[in-house]
Amino acid sequence: SRKVRKNLALPGVWKIGGLYDSGRFPDQRYDAQHGLLASPASSGSPLYHQGNWMAYFVIDQMIWRKEKGSGKTINFFARATLSNGTNSRFSSEIQSGFTFDELLPGRPDDTLGLAWGTGLYGLRAKENTHDSFRLGTNTAGALTPEHHLEFTYQAAATPWLIVQPDFQYFWHVGGTSLNPDTGKHIRNGVVTGLNVTTTF
Repeated sequence: SRKVRKNLALPGVWKIGGLYDSGRFPDQRYDAQHGLLASPASSGSPLYHQGNWMAYFVIDQMIWRKEKGSGKTINFFARATLSNGTNSRFSSEIQSGFTFDELLPGRPDDTLGLAWGTGLYGLRAKENTHDSFRLGTNTAGALTPEHHLEFTYQAAATPWLIVQPDFQYFWHVGGTSLNPDTGKHIRNGVVTGLNVTTTF
């Protein structure tokens, strides 16, 4: 029946939208004289474009609940952006993951989160890197997507204090394999943090 289907439905938020910035933004490949930024003869001053745009899509959806009214849930989220690859270093970014509420027995207010994300470089930014490598002004190699994994746990230490440690692991840091200044391989990166929230 319609009533049964309504009761079984799981809540979620889906959004789609965009924005436009009328400011001036630098080209990722060409200089003000319409030459290559990577050229040794370039002034290094980029060509500027008027305006920039970005579109986005967001999902935050509960996909499982132990029973109606229960706080023990599994939620899926995804966030994606698409932007102008001419004057944006990244043409798109994607983040996705899961959150688990009440995962541990006796911890009704805790949440565990697992996520993955990546940033995709725009066409002109990648072409600029190829130009630099070809002209000998940069030896870092081609730009490829940087990825990261994230693990976080939000623990309600007291009714008024929430402690949230966070761990992130990055690989292919900066989108290149080599440090352009030293020529050495760039190691994978680790970022840790701790967020503390109080309620008065």
